[in-house]
Amino acid sequence: MSNKKRVTVTARFKGKNLKLCLTFNSFCELEDHYGQNITQIFTKYLNDFAAQSVSMKDSRAVLWASMLESLPDASLRDAGELGEQLGQEKLSEVVAEVMANSGLFGEVGEDPEKPSGKPRGKKPSTA
Repeated sequence: MSNKKRVTVTARFKGKNLKLCLTFNSFCELEDHYGQNITQIFTKYLNDFAAQSVSMKDSRAVLWASMLESLPDASLRDAGELGEQLGQEKLSEVVAEVMANSGLFGEVGEDPEKPSGKPRGKKPSTA
């Protein structure tokens, strides 16, 4: 889970610009909230998203976790207010973008089948 260059999504909340992103700490908060590991949480969310059956509670929880870096005292209620302000379509877009930018699934736009890093050649033989 590398996130060398954190990509954020900006949203306006209570007159301030919030930078929404998922970090190591926010992953831990989500794990505490759900009582599951982050892979289980995101797998369920992505499966539900594909089936167009994501619960509002799950969207709110991911949005809440993404608010914590900018607003450490954010509550689930705050996330609900922001979600309401965004509207259902924009909320889905924001949550999907925040998850994609999290680094949990590799770099944004990175092909998971393609090896990362520079190719290493063999050193020339000195025999």
